[in-house]
Amino acid sequence: SASAFPSVTAADVVGAALSRRRGKPSMADRAAELHGGWLWTRGGGASPRGETWRRSWFTLVKDGRRAVLEFRAAQTSPKPLARLALTPSSECIRLVGADARRAANGRNCPAGVVLRFSIGGVTRLARASSDSAAEGWIAAVAQAAAAVVASPSTTRRASDVDGELARLSARRREMERV
Repeated sequence: SASAFPSVTAADVVGAALSRRRGKPSMADRAAELHGGWLWTRGGGASPRGETWRRSWFTLVKDGRRAVLEFRAAQTSPKPLARLALTPSSECIRLVGADARRAANGRNCPAGVVLRFSIGGVTRLARASSDSAAEGWIAAVAQAAAAVVASPSTTRRASDVDGELARLSARRREMERV
């Protein structure tokens, strides 16, 4: 079966390490990047006028067998500010109406489409500058979350958990008999 992610070789990884030292995106970085772009996010400041919106570089990347949403202060920042691993229930949705208006508070609120990323139990609001950028994020997160569900490693892990639960239940019943 074909993978939803591009393949990356060992040579690509070595090239990526060398390119990062020079501050340039490498072929492996581009191959592992599923989607990327600038989005505005709210900071957690204690300002009397509310939180400040800041522009961050978001990337959806392949990290081994999983997909991860990263965001950085700048596109060339070596370390992400945060990394959120996608789960089968991860989503990116467009907020409209009252939900979008409530999300638009804070200082320096930019114009654009309000998105809500729900990934691994973490919810993050962001603003995309255009409808096409927002639709790109919605589609990329949906596709990556579906790939997490479809991956054989996820299925194997689920069956391993089911097996472990069955084994523990049997052991508990055995101990209750004693």
